[in-house]
Amino acid sequence: MAALTDRLESDDHVIRSVAQGAGAEGERSYWLKAAGLPEQTPHSRYKPNWRKGEREKWTSLEVQGVGVETWEGSLPNHVMRNDKILSEANYIGPLKLRTSTFPVKATLARGRRNLDKSCRACGYVTESQAHVISACPRLKDQRIKRHNQVCGLLARCAKRGGWRYMKEPRLRGQDGKVLKPDLVFVKGDKGVVVDPTIRYEQTRTTLTDGNREKVEKYKQVIDQLKTTLAVSDLTVYGLTLGARGGWASSNDAVFKALGLRATSKVQFITKAILSTLDLMRSHNDYQNLALIGPKHSGAWAGPQGGGPRYVRLRLANLSHESHQKC
Repeated sequence: MAALTDRLESDDHVIRSVAQGAGAEGERSYWLKAAGLPEQTPHSRYKPNWRKGEREKWTSLEVQGVGVETWEGSLPNHVMRNDKILSEANYIGPLKLRTSTFPVKATLARGRRNLDKSCRACGYVTESQAHVISACPRLKDQRIKRHNQVCGLLARCAKRGGWRYMKEPRLRGQDGKVLKPDLVFVKGDKGVVVDPTIRYEQTRTTLTDGNREKVEKYKQVIDQLKTTLAVSDLTVYGLTLGARGGWASSNDAVFKALGLRATSKVQFITKAILSTLDLMRSHNDYQNLALIGPKHSGAWAGPQGGGPRYVRLRLANLSHESHQKC
């Protein structure tokens, strides 16, 4: 529309004449109507209104619009646009996750009132994306593996930068309860506490709320850690990743404090997306579900109590993870 307007309103009368003779006026009216814009819409508003209007429509959807705000900006969408990061086979899955159209029962039951919506794995509650990704007890082991992989990736990146670290030190809170932050980093006279987590994006503030909660939880042990580690400066951070690739600007503080490259953020977003995709695929695979033990167990059946061999978290061997510097 902007190009058509440029020709129809050109200072050059020849260009204006050619555009009018070619039917540009009618074509512009057609596209304005399709975009829901009035005939006299200013030229400068064409592109912003089109994109903004479509995003607002998406965000306003009761189910498919949940969490859309957390993908604003170039970083959360870089993974989706780069075919070197997501293979063709793994591209459609994340799109379904972001649009809440993955074939879980809550999605399949729309308009079909008599369809059973209870979770195929645990049978306790409605089988929604949020339940499968964040709460289903049958997938607890895989969620723990996903969390441990994020912690391991962060530890490796920080180690390359000269940081020493310890995992889950046992500390006493002010109320006497045991607190175990995931990672404590030390370099020289500086200490950094980071507690990563992955959450399902429900609102615009889901991820920032997660970071704030982590800081509130562990700030009570700052003085204790300063004494134990013999450091004068120690800061607590949360690192909350979106299960569908959402990113909070407050996560940037972790990378700045540890001196990590900005490009390494893509590794964490990719890990979150693909591990979530694995969770969904495992849940929806009826043959896999047949191997699970009693509903109350919460553990995968398999050799020596471990996970079945078919459950593979492809993130562990991502080629870009081993070659990119943090």
